[in-house]
Amino acid sequence: MNGPHHINTDLELESLEDLTPIVAAFGTDVVVLFHGEAMGHRRASFEVSGLVADPDALLNHFCMIAEALSAPERAVWDRCSKKVFDIGYQCATGTTAFQSQLRARTVQRVAALGASVVITMYPQSS
Repeated sequence: MNGPHHINTDLELESLEDLTPIVAAFGTDVVVLFHGEAMGHRRASFEVSGLVADPDALLNHFCMIAEALSAPERAVWDRCSKKVFDIGYQCATGTTAFQSQLRARTVQRVAALGASVVITMYPQSS
């Protein structure tokens, strides 16, 4: 691709407590990129398994999974100090304009989960 493009959307969680209940509940709907301790916190990072889609669709899929958590799992989710959906884009050189839309309903779902959205722009590799 010549212009900027979406690479993937990840979910990053951070907590002082064990995130295993969430990792287990997400099951095969996600790929676990990391699950463990780092810098004194419990962390977990996920990407959606087998779904190639735009960021809006991926966020909605993540929201569907998180909204289906049981009450005890949701309590672990709610106590996370960090719940971030990280949308990654590959930058490109040139003057091509680029837009990527998140629908209002998607933003509402993310907010209802107490999560944030981060945009990461990765530089074009040489």
